[in-house]
Amino acid sequence: MLALYDRLAFGSPFHLSYRYVSARFAEQQSGGFFGIHPPHWHALELVLLGNRGLLVDSPVLLLAPLGLRALWRRGLHAETALAPS
Repeated sequence: MLALYDRLAFGSPFHLSYRYVSARFAEQQSGGFFGIHPPHWHALELVLLGNRGLLVDSPVLLLAPLGLRALWRRGLHAETALAPS
């Protein structure tokens, strides 16, 4: 699918979109895996506790570990293992 997209968008299945990165973002994308780095603690804090953070908008998610523990104790190991934590 990626090769087909690259063929249609860039004229060749071997021309990846990263080749056309704006000079403004080239330095940021030169490190890591195609510019993807492990998250910083500050970023994690913003996602969870920021102005519209996940735990701010959905505080019930704080109870999820307790629910997963209850499922595990009832013997529902497969469901518990597949549940995102």
